[in-house]
Amino acid sequence: MEDVPSYRSQPALIPMVDFEMANPYTPPPSRLQTLRLEDNSGIHASNFHLACQEKGLTPHFTFREPAQGAFIITLSIDGQKLDELGPYASKKDAKEAICKLCVARLGAFDNRKKRKSVSPETDAFAMVPATLNEENWTSTLLEYCQGNKLPQATYTESCTHPSRGPHFCTVRFPGSPITPFGSTTLGFKNKKDAKKAASMDAVLWLRGQGKLEEIGNDQSMTLDGTADPANPLPTFHDAMDVNSCGIAPQGSIGKQVQDLCLALGFSQPEFEIEPLAGAFCNLHARFLPRDVAREPRLAGPIAPVTNVFGKKVAKEECWRELLKILEAIRRSRMHAG
Repeated sequence: MEDVPSYRSQPALIPMVDFEMANPYTPPPSRLQTLRLEDNSGIHASNFHLACQEKGLTPHFTFREPAQGAFIITLSIDGQKLDELGPYASKKDAKEAICKLCVARLGAFDNRKKRKSVSPETDAFAMVPATLNEENWTSTLLEYCQGNKLPQATYTESCTHPSRGPHFCTVRFPGSPITPFGSTTLGFKNKKDAKKAASMDAVLWLRGQGKLEEIGNDQSMTLDGTADPANPLPTFHDAMDVNSCGIAPQGSIGKQVQDLCLALGFSQPEFEIEPLAGAFCNLHARFLPRDVAREPRLAGPIAPVTNVFGKKVAKEECWRELLKILEAIRRSRMHAG
């Protein structure tokens, strides 16, 4: 006869009611409520990092995840706890929120940014003289050479770095001293100022030698800058020979404009350029106030060209527009005479 298993060692069954009373139901923990940002573009985090860079501060972000998909963020600046926020639905939301909140608090921190040491190249920059932009020195030197039938002045330019400078320039012309005008040791931030400075040295030397008159001694101008009727401006016929058709064009378009400016008694124009995207640019010319006082048609930015590809092409177009304006002035003087 087979042995029948005994169940006496097992606990006796109890009613369900008694079991539920002994083991009450405990619901699972509710999901952690997280925060979300409507604007999560990252602009506040970017502004915060820029503000830290300006002050030389180092931010440190730490994240805790108390539940899946819930992030608490802590922000510290150089080891000093600034704030804690959360929980957020993502790390990006958390960082954006705390950066937006704490960017204003950076004002309480001292500026810890180290000053950059001045490079030897920066030390080589010369102080721009206050008189550098009072006259068109390069134009005055050109007019002196043309008026005395001398070859054009020779400029020698050099630089330490083509974009950063410093830029140096010297100038020589027939009759100038052995030592050229300008400098090879004191440079300028751009080539234009270096050339102006060399021309200014040359013009001031010519005036000191009595070879060139001061602009203020121009007898065709009154003290208030207007034309003096008692000393009229030279007519075109006085300045150069013309035929019934006007000037016989010689040389490049730029050379024609320079000759016509000299003939009409104007200084050479300066060009002002506005770089645009790519290699495009806007460009116009400008005459000195004394030229505008003589001829109002030269006032303000003159012969503007816009959105032209390449500085050389833009200047060529500006030359052409200038030639038209100067030719109109020449013809009006001829008819008036």
